[in-house]
Amino acid sequence: MKKFDAIVIGGGMVGAATACGLAMQQQRVAMIDPVSPAPFDPSLDPDLRLSAFSLASGKLLQQLGAWPLIEQMRLTPYTELQTWESGMTQRLTFDCEQINQPQLGWMIENRLVQLALWQRCEQLGVAIFPWQDWQLDQSHSEFVSVQSGGEQLMGKLVVGADGANSRVRQQAGIGVSGWDYRQRCLSMNVKFTTPISSVTWQEFHPSGPRALLPLYDNYGALIWYDKSATIKQLQKLSAANLKAQIEKAFPKLESDFELLDWASFPLVRRHAQRYIQGRIILAGDSAHTIHPLAGQGVNIGFKDVAQLLKLAHEYEGQNVSVWGGQYQRCRKADNLMMQSTMDLLYKSFSHPHPAVAAVRKLGLQLAQNSGALKKQALRYAVGV
Repeated sequence: MKKFDAIVIGGGMVGAATACGLAMQQQRVAMIDPVSPAPFDPSLDPDLRLSAFSLASGKLLQQLGAWPLIEQMRLTPYTELQTWESGMTQRLTFDCEQINQPQLGWMIENRLVQLALWQRCEQLGVAIFPWQDWQLDQSHSEFVSVQSGGEQLMGKLVVGADGANSRVRQQAGIGVSGWDYRQRCLSMNVKFTTPISSVTWQEFHPSGPRALLPLYDNYGALIWYDKSATIKQLQKLSAANLKAQIEKAFPKLESDFELLDWASFPLVRRHAQRYIQGRIILAGDSAHTIHPLAGQGVNIGFKDVAQLLKLAHEYEGQNVSVWGGQYQRCRKADNLMMQSTMDLLYKSFSHPHPAVAAVRKLGLQLAQNSGALKKQALRYAVGV
């Protein structure tokens, strides 16, 4: 039986960041995850799972000491974001110069961020347990027990960061609300024949947006949202046939490209009915999933981490019942607002009625010329 101040279940980006931060506060921390990230191999093509990390997320990773490790591997800053509706010339453009920053954020493969955070966990003395099966027991008043086989861990706090299908959430008896968007996202890695700009863009169609994420060394990611049946058909095509469909469906790209790899995933919204149960707290996808059209999923997960670490430091040594409610009030309201905003964008751009289209056009024009309001929205989105 081993005693810890905190047990983090889930070693993805959010879980590993939480474990790092708590360990930096001189807490005794355990992290449970059956799969450790593979070592970095610079010869491999970029991974399909990547995210647009905001300036606020970059700041958190710097505070945790993971940023230098990521820089030793690879990342790609992006300086501009453009969005527009198919068939329209009016574009809504966000530029880093509008907020006096060198970039709006970075495109980074998820596994590299996870690897850097695991390396920091090891440096900070986090005890890592590669358990596949475990059971929570909250019958004790002063700690939560996590058992696997003949081993038992006891923690004053358990953080559930084990993903959208969280077993922590289920074993804590926390329900979820949400729905299936009846769409899938097809993520495709490509390599361009010539360098491309550091601009990421998104073109909206009634069936779903299409996007480009620029990466290092002429690599890029093309993102295609559409009805589930359409994406499943596209996924089965050969590389040559899928490339032909991309050339028909996407706006003209800056360069010819080679299609390297592709995969799809469903789009589902979930929100936990509460973020805290006894000594258990949820963070990241365990608490909420969001439509990925604005790439905010990992960023709101890191906002959870930042708030959790802030409160754990302010209420050092005190029971989570003292500060857990404050964490829930802050993060649940912010996450709900972001989910609702993404749903509003999704529904408004997918609505076929001409009157809605006219409102969209007017809205884009007003947003592009909104001056200080546009800068304020951009600052909020990137976290400065």
